[in-house]
Amino acid sequence: MMHLDRVTGFSPLPLLLTAVVLVLSPAKELQAQDIPVVEPPLSRLYGADDLDFSGLFVSGAVSPDGHWLVYSRGEMEEERMNLWIVPLDGSREAERITTGQHWDADPVWFPSGDRIAFRSSRFDPGGDFQYLSTLQLDPATGRPTSVPRQASLEIVTFSLGYQVSPDGQQIVYVKRPKDGDQRELKVIPWNGGNARTIWHHARGVRAPVWPGDGYIYFLSPFAPGNDEVVERGTEIWRVSPEGGEAERVSRWPGIDGGRLSPDARHFLYRVSPRASEEAIYELATTDGRRLASFVLPENMTLSSCFTVGVAGCLATTEDLAAPLKVIPLQGGPTRQITETRGHDWPAGWTADGQEVLFESELNGTKALWAAPLSGGPTREIYRMPPEEWIYGPSLLGERYILYGMEAEPGQSVSLQLLDIQTGSEKEITRTPWTDYTRYNSSREGGRFLYADHPEGLFEFRALLPSGESQLLRAFPDSTFPPILGVQGDRIAYWVGSASEEESTLNLAGPGREESQPVLTFPGAVGQRGSNPPVWSPNGRYLATGYWRLETNQLDALVVEIDASDGVVGTPIVIEDLPESWWSLEWLPSSDGFLVVSGDVWLASLDSEVPLVKLTDDEPGPIWTYALSPDGRYVAVAPEVRRGGSIWRLDLSEVLGR
Repeated sequence: MMHLDRVTGFSPLPLLLTAVVLVLSPAKELQAQDIPVVEPPLSRLYGADDLDFSGLFVSGAVSPDGHWLVYSRGEMEEERMNLWIVPLDGSREAERITTGQHWDADPVWFPSGDRIAFRSSRFDPGGDFQYLSTLQLDPATGRPTSVPRQASLEIVTFSLGYQVSPDGQQIVYVKRPKDGDQRELKVIPWNGGNARTIWHHARGVRAPVWPGDGYIYFLSPFAPGNDEVVERGTEIWRVSPEGGEAERVSRWPGIDGGRLSPDARHFLYRVSPRASEEAIYELATTDGRRLASFVLPENMTLSSCFTVGVAGCLATTEDLAAPLKVIPLQGGPTRQITETRGHDWPAGWTADGQEVLFESELNGTKALWAAPLSGGPTREIYRMPPEEWIYGPSLLGERYILYGMEAEPGQSVSLQLLDIQTGSEKEITRTPWTDYTRYNSSREGGRFLYADHPEGLFEFRALLPSGESQLLRAFPDSTFPPILGVQGDRIAYWVGSASEEESTLNLAGPGREESQPVLTFPGAVGQRGSNPPVWSPNGRYLATGYWRLETNQLDALVVEIDASDGVVGTPIVIEDLPESWWSLEWLPSSDGFLVVSGDVWLASLDSEVPLVKLTDDEPGPIWTYALSPDGRYVAVAPEVRRGGSIWRLDLSEVLGR
C-alpha cells in the first residue's frame, strides 16, 4: 500500500541541499528483499561510423508509432548540440532537424506523434540559458513543418525537467531557480501562454511524469540537516495538475535520483556509485517493491529511460581511443607518444620531467606506465590489482599511490596507500561513501590530501608517505562542507550565504582552530559544483571557480594574499573561460594557470594577454591533463571517435512482474 504524507505545496520549509549526491545505501525497508538479476534484451536501433556524441550526454525518444528516433548529438568543435531524426526501418540516414550554434536537448514526443518538446538555448540572447521549446514534424517524412518555437518564458532545468500531458495540450516543467528562488513545478499550454505554479519548495524538484490518473508525479531529493533528516536520498511525490496539497508517495534513503515510468507505477534508479565502471540499476514499484536488478554491458551508457514506448530505455556505445600526446605551452609541434589503440589517461610526470606517467589498459588489465618525452619504448611501472578502483589513483612521484576501492557495496570505501617499490599496502581509513569523500583525494607537495567521514563529522586530512595522517580541518556533517585549498600550513575555503548572493573567504591553519574571514565577495565562489580554491606556487594568489547565476557562466576569481594573510587590492575576475571547466592548475611561474573543458586552456593574470586554447588542433574532447614540472609541456589524451550506436533496452518483462 502506498504511504502518502500530506504537505501543503506552498508552505515555507527549510532549505535542502540540492546538488547531486552519490549512493550511500539502499533503503532500509528494502534490504531484506531478494531480487533477481536479469538481462534485459538489447537491440541496436541505429549506428554509424560517423556517429559522434563528443563525450556529451545523449538523450532521445522514439515516436509513439515506433517509426522515428529523435536524439540530441553534441558537436564539441562547433560548440553546439542539435536534434537529429532517423527512421528505425533503416530507409535513410539520420538528418539534422534543428540547426545553428545552439544547445538543443532532451526531446519528448507529443502523443499525436507530430510534435516534440525540447529544451533550447536559441531563445536566450547570450546563449547561456535554456527554455522550453517545441517543433512540429511531419509523421510521414520526419521532417520539420515549422521552426522551433519558444514555449516558456522561464528557464528550465538542464535535464529531466518536463513532460507532455496525456492529451498533448499542456506541458509540466521544472523552473530553474535563480538567486536563491524556490524550486517550482509549473504547467503551461503546449503553445505557450500563462504558466501556473502547482508546487514550489525549497528542496529540488525533477523528473515529472503525467500519467493521466489525476496527478503529476515527481522526484525530490533530501539531505542531512534539513527536516530532521539523517541521511540522503530521494522521495516520490504527487500533486494535482491544478495545484494544491502535494502527497509523498514513498521515500528512498540512499538513492540519488532516478526515473519514473510514464504511468508512475515503476521507479528505475542506479545503485552502483557513479564513479564505478560497473553500472548497476534496479527497477522497483513506486510503493517500494524491488523487482529486479541489471548490469549494463561494458562501455554502454544509459541515456534516457521510458522513452521507447512505455518499457524501453535508450543506451549508447562508442568506439573510441585516446592516444597520449605532449603539447608545448609556448608553441611548437605536438608529439604523439603512444599509438591510437587504447584509452590512455595522463597521470603525471617523473620528477625530472623526462617521462610522462599514464594509466592504460592492456588485455583487460589496468597498469601505470611511463613514456619518454623524447620517444621510444614505454615502461610498465605498476600493474593494478583486479579489484575495481572506485576513485583515483592519486600519484605521488613514481612510488606512492593513494586510491579508494569499494569496501561494502554501495556503503563504504576503503582508502589504500600503496608503495610501488615494496608492494606494501596500508588501509588508511574505511569511511562511508559520500560525494565529499569521493571527490577529495589529491596531493600537495610531498603529501596526499583526502577526506574522511567519521561519525558526525567531515574531515579534511593530509597523509604522508609514511602513513601518518594529520587533521587539517573538520566540519559537522549536518551540511555539505566547503572544499579546501591547502598549501603547507595555509588553508583556504569559501562559505556561501543561503541565497548564494555572496561568499566569504576564510583562512585557517591545521587543526580545529577558528578560521579568519578575510573577504566577502558577491556571487557563489568556490561552492559545491564549482572549482575549489587553488594556491599559486609562490603563495601570493588564490584562484577559485566563481559562478554568477545571472550569466550562467563559470569564471575564475583570483585573490592576492600577503604573507600575513591580508587581502591585497581588488580581486581579479578571469572572464571568457569556457562555460564549464575544471582542474585548475597554476604554472610554476605563478603568472597564469591551466583549466580543462573538452580542451585545455591557458589563462594569464595579465589582462592584456588573451586566453589561449592549447588543444585547438586536436580531433576530440580532452577530459584531463598533466603539466610538466617545469611548466613547458602539457600531456593530454584527446579522444578519437570511430563511430557509435544507439540501443534499446527492453524492460517489458521486468515491468510485468
